[in-house]
Formats: sequence, C-alpha cells, structure tokens
Amino acid sequence: MVASQQQPGLHTNMSDTQLQKLNQMLVFVSQYNEFYREKLNNISFPIRSTKDLQELPFTTKAELVEDQKNLKATH
Repeated sequence: MVASQQQPGLHTNMSDTQLQKLNQMLVFVSQYNEFYREKLNNISFPIRSTKDLQELPFTTKAELVEDQKNLKATH
C-alpha cells in the first residue's frame, strides 16, 4: 500500500529542506528552552527520516501549563 493510501493527509516523505529546518528548530529550542532541553534530552540529532521523527516525544497542554506554573513560581 502506498503511504498516501494509508491515511489521507499524512505525508511520509519530508524534503531535505523540511528536515533541515526541523533540525535547526529542535537544536535551537534544546539550547535555549529548559522545558524542551529536558524533553528532547534522549533524542539523537539530526532527524533524518520520518522514522526518526516518530521518536520525538509528544508535548501535552498539561505539560505546558505545568511548565508555566513552575516558571512563574521561580520568578
């Protein structure tokens, strides 16, 4: 079955430009944002494929709310 037939709207091929921009953004947030530095700590960069992309952890609204509460408590 072709990837586009598996699930409508799901693109499994990423261009080199998309992967490059994704990796730049992930490295940036890992360096400058404590929340994402901890969240992405066990991820190997660079992301080279959609298989690698599947290893990225989800971020939930509850995690973001908790992070903001902790940030406000320390300032």
